[in-house]
Parts: sequence; C-alpha cells; structure tokens
Amino acid sequence: MSTTAVPLIGQQAPPDGGYRLAVFDALIATMARDLAAMQASGDRRAVFQLTYLTFSREVRAGVHAGQFEDSAWAIDMCCRFVEVYLEQCARWARRDPTQCGAWQLAFAESESGRASVLQAMLLGMNAHINYDLAFVTLGACRAAGDLDQGGALSALRASQAGVPIVRYRDFLRINQVAWESLPCIQDTVLSAFHPVFYFGNRLARRVTMAMGERILLHARESSWLQTALLLHARDDAERLAVEHLIDANATAIGRGIDLLSGRPMRMRRALQGWRDRGRTITPTTTATILAMAARDPAIADLAMRQLATAGADLLPTIRQWCEAEAIVPATALAVHVARHAPPRGREALRHFLGGRDDRRERVLEQFVLHRTAQSRPELRRWPVDPVRRRWRRREALARAALATPDVITAHDPLHAALEQDLRRLGPWRAALGDRTTMRAAQIPSTDVLVTRLRRHDDRWIRLLATHRAGEIGLLPSLDPSMTVLIDRVLFLKETQVFLEIDPSVLLHVAERMREEVFVAGSRVVTEGEPSDGIRFIVDGTVEVRRRQGDRSTVVATLGAHDAIGELSTLNATPATADCVACSDGRCLVLPAEVLLDLLTQHHRLALGLLRTLSERLIATTQRLDATG
Repeated sequence: MSTTAVPLIGQQAPPDGGYRLAVFDALIATMARDLAAMQASGDRRAVFQLTYLTFSREVRAGVHAGQFEDSAWAIDMCCRFVEVYLEQCARWARRDPTQCGAWQLAFAESESGRASVLQAMLLGMNAHINYDLAFVTLGACRAAGDLDQGGALSALRASQAGVPIVRYRDFLRINQVAWESLPCIQDTVLSAFHPVFYFGNRLARRVTMAMGERILLHARESSWLQTALLLHARDDAERLAVEHLIDANATAIGRGIDLLSGRPMRMRRALQGWRDRGRTITPTTTATILAMAARDPAIADLAMRQLATAGADLLPTIRQWCEAEAIVPATALAVHVARHAPPRGREALRHFLGGRDDRRERVLEQFVLHRTAQSRPELRRWPVDPVRRRWRRREALARAALATPDVITAHDPLHAALEQDLRRLGPWRAALGDRTTMRAAQIPSTDVLVTRLRRHDDRWIRLLATHRAGEIGLLPSLDPSMTVLIDRVLFLKETQVFLEIDPSVLLHVAERMREEVFVAGSRVVTEGEPSDGIRFIVDGTVEVRRRQGDRSTVVATLGAHDAIGELSTLNATPATADCVACSDGRCLVLPAEVLLDLLTQHHRLALGLLRTLSERLIATTQRLDATG
C-alpha cells in the first residue's frame, strides 16, 4: 500500500529501537506530570487526563502479565495512542483549525466549565475512541508490516479489516482490559473530582459497569469497522473522505453527550442535534465512500452502514441507482437507511418508496423482503400495499407455471427454481398479514408464460426462462457462455460447500470461477506449494497422497463434486499433500482472491466449507483408527 500525503494522525514512525515498554513508561510519566499541572490550575480537562492515565496504567499491567498474543504490537499501539492524545492536546493549545471536531468539542466544553465531571469524562472517551482509535490501529498495523501484502491475506488468518486475525484478538483484549479497569477508573476519577458521585457510583456499581461495557464494546467495534475502511482506501481522496466520515460520527456522538447535562434547553438541543446528524457530510465524501464500496465488495455492506449511521444523505444515490435499474445495490442502501439513519433520512426514504413506478416497486419489494423479520407494526410504517399486490401476481404466475407439466417438467431446473420462489412467498406474505388465497392464473400460451418469467425478479429464474425461450424457438439460442453458466450453477448446487447457497448467489460464484483440465498422472495440487484456489472436481478422479521419504501413501480418493486444496487456500499455507490425477478430467477453480469476498458477503458459504472440512477430518481420523 502506498504511503499517504494526507496528514492522518497515528501514522508516525516509531523511535529508534521501536516502541518498547520503556517508551510507554515515559509517556505515562509525561501524562502524570501534565495531570498535576492541570489539577493545580483547576483545568477541567484533568478529568479525562486522569481517566486516560488510569486506563494506560491498567493496560501496562496487562502487558506485563502477558495478556496479549503479540505484546510488541500491543505496546506499539498503546504508545501511539498516548502520543496521539498528547498531539491533540497540543493542537488545542495552539488552536489548530485543522483539529477534528470531536476533540475541539471535548476540550472547549471542559475548558469552559460547562461540562460536568461525567460529561468531561465521556467527551474525552468519545473523541479518543470514536476518532483516534481507528487511525492508531491503522498506524500500528502499517508499522508491523501487515499491509505489505496489499490486503491479499488468507481467509482463516484475516480479520474483517483485512489484517491478521491476531490483531483483532489483541484489539479485543485491549477492550477487555478497558472494561475490567472501569471500576478503578470510576473510583479514581470520581473520588478526585466529585466525592458525592463517588459514593453513589459505588452503590450503583453493577448498573454503571453494564452501561460502561455496552458503550465500550459498541465504540471499539465501530472503531474497528472504521479501521477497515481506512485500510481499503487507496489514495489521498479516499482516506480524507473516510476521515471526514469518522469525524462527523464522533462529533455527533459528542454533541449528544449534552443529554447528560440535566439542563432542559441543552438536552433538547442535544436530542435535536443527534436527530439531525450528518449535515456536515458532503456529497463528495458520500460519493467517494460509495465508490469504494462498489470497487471492493468486501467492505460494501460496511461502507453503506457507516454512511447511514453517520447521517449522510443517501436518498439521491438510491434514486439514481433506481433510475438506472440497479435494484440490488439500491435495495441494500435502502435497508441500511431504514435501520441506521436518523429520522429525517428514514422519512425521506419512506416518501420515496411510496412513489408509483415499476422500478420503485421493485426496490420496495426487495426492501420489504429484508425486513420481514421485523414485527408487523414495524412493517406497517412502510408503504407495503404495492408489495402485497405484486406478490399476489407473482404467486399466481408461479402456481400457473408449476401447474403446466407439459411445459415445465418436475425435473426441470426452472421447475425447481419456481418451487423455491413459491416457498419463499408464504412467509413473506404472512409477515405482511396477507393470507389471501390465490388461484392459479390462466396462462394462454407457453410464449406468454416464458415472456413473463423472463421479467421475474429472481436472476436465476430469468436466465432459465431465457434458456427455455431459446429451446422452444421464441428467442435465438443462448450464447454458449450462458449455457455453461447454467451448467456450472447446477453443478455447484450439488457440492457440499454450496449445498445451502441460493442459485441466484451461485450465479455470481460461477461467473468468477475458471475451468482447468488435468490429465492422468499430473499433479493437480503439489505438496509444499501454496494452492491458488479451491478446486471442485467436475469429472475424473484424484488421489490425495502424503510423501514419506521416497514413498507416498494414498490417504483419500476424490471424485466428482469433491473439493481439493481448500485448507491451503483458506489458510494461505503450502499444501500438505499431493493431489494426483488418476484419470483425465476437469475441475472448476474458485480463486483465492475471490474467496474472502464471498465469505464476507455470504455466510452460508462459510458453513458449507466448515462442513466439508469437518467431514474430511472425520474420514481421516477413521482411516487412522482403522490402520492402528
């Protein structure tokens, strides 16, 4: 990954010899001296200074106790964290106009005396966690060399952010230390600044611990997701857009802390400000982050959610995608607006989806399908009547198609696709409270049936119907590549890995696979070499052989629909055995670079892979037991 010219905090080079415990100790001593000066001058910023000093000492004790898997990375991160905080203090002292809004708000409220002890503590925690932490994590990962591979990590060892999973585990351990240190932090800060709150807090310890844990877990998980966006930004414009989004979100949360002021007017303004959040997010920032999402499917869902949560105006994009008939991304964005956006965003979406045109109805239909897990009162807030009418038409069409055995036989893939679509309709209509009994529609001819199915919302049904139209002469025959695509989907559906994956999803998988041919005696996978993808045998047989000196032992014989090289691909490690072809054959290869994207988007694929790996392990164990 190229270096950035955008002056992001937390990206400083380590000192000579790297960040060590001695450096961490010196930074803690600096904070202690600054705290004494703040307390002597009556500076209310001492509240968060003491909060963070106490936390740093607790983390220092955790490092000493060996709580982290990679203590060097944890120390690097903690040192950067303190240095960033000290830098933010220095920026405020010189009134740096480029300082983020979250820290400007925290320092201004504390310095003026308007913030209570609790508010001052929370304002500092908000700015430090919801703003600083993402950049600090990025800097620590960069210094550790985690980004040298350009994000091409193994599926098993990569976290959602795109760095080794050990980083995420240590990140969570820091979170655990923070939660475990809450009693010490609360007692230390409140006894120093508000003795009355101190005794009250001791009486309500369980409640404050539960609240503190919830706040910390949410804030640090949000920060990790923001780190993922930063890691996937490729240039200065994208990094700057992510920085603006992070700052807008942290500043909005900071302004919401005024709800704890106890003053009605300030509480009212804080509530209204939270409801109106996102007005500082520019269309350019929104467009840049959505472009990142379109380029990289691994972060598409994350980017949309973060934009909606921060209050960005996403309706123009939904309208644009709808007009371009990009129904799937428009629906995904609408779902995030409905779940995470402030009230004004949800109301604008509700008004838009109530429009009368076919494209909006298609988005509305898919939108409601994503929300059928909600209660019926929740669904009634959305304009669902057009969806009810549309589903009635679809069900009639599906029943008519299924009732035409001369056109679609029971063994036809189109018959199976229509049956699956029909099974989905029952729960969807029940969630809407629509139990109207529908009679099968009268389809006057095969031509009309196929023509209507070619407009179906399910891409798989549309493809099969178009194929049927070519077979019966309604349309020119399908391009051979489309026929191959249908064959691949039907093949994948019979494999253990893809058994539970919807054919509409398998279409996307099949499009990203390549075909390989092997001849008898050749090595399909070579022991000691990394596999460039998971191979699914289409026809032919392959022996799995382990080398032992000059000898090799056959440990398994695999045939059609079996997978080979899956563990090497998932873990980005050398293959542990040779896979030698016993006959001529073919296989479909799912490239390693595609696998992580698919696992991120389709969790049932992970279940299929786990099932395949577990069955392979069980079979191996049974063979070992049989041979003694």
